[in-house]
Amino acid sequence: MDKISELTISLHCGSDREVVNKQMDLLANLNEDYKIHWNNRIDRHPGMYSSYSELVNHAIATSKTEWLIFINDRVKPTPSEIKKMISLLEDGYALVMFYNVAFMGFSKELVREIGWWDERFLLGGWEDRDWVFRIRKNNLAIYESLESTHDYSWKSEL
Repeated sequence: MDKISELTISLHCGSDREVVNKQMDLLANLNEDYKIHWNNRIDRHPGMYSSYSELVNHAIATSKTEWLIFINDRVKPTPSEIKKMISLLEDGYALVMFYNVAFMGFSKELVREIGWWDERFLLGGWEDRDWVFRIRKNNLAIYESLESTHDYSWKSEL
């Protein structure tokens, strides 16, 4: 596999520009090693989505690159985590999750192979497990951990 040099980072926060700016600041020095495209919800669709699957699918469809990283508004991402995620994807993992689907990376090729997120799952239930089940059914490698920092001290208005 070729090295990943260009990717899209999609920040999920749609309700607070300050959260988005902080996350972007945390990852600013990634530009030294990668061409980063930002596809942030607050710019793309700051309101409610009917489901988490719709949010993910819309971010995939509107992203300019083959490689995607999704970061929930409660995650405190670090450049070293992003670099590790990219390395694992380069090593052949189809999906890398550092805090379940709150902080994940994959390629559009994965979506072409197993399909989009199922938007029939509503209210944050089972859509992620359905997608992981389809990845496993296709015998693709998944790296799943809880190694990133996730802040439970607040909740988005959305």
